[in-house]
Amino acid sequence: MPLTDYKNVSAYAKMISYVTQNNIMPPWKAEQGYNHIKNTSTLSIAEVKLIKNWIDSGLIQGKPSAKQN
Repeated sequence: MPLTDYKNVSAYAKMISYVTQNNIMPPWKAEQGYNHIKNTSTLSIAEVKLIKNWIDSGLIQGKPSAKQN
């Protein structure tokens, strides 16, 4: 599942909401606070709420600062 642009991410919005709210993704099960591990793939509670709020508010597209290739 590509998450490289608005079109791709918004197409998976409901699934993204579900997997982040239920701690399925990102798939990192190490104990929080144990130690700093380089390149961990975790989301904070605030980040999960931010994703949910974006989805619940209608997937409003921001203004990209630069076009990516």
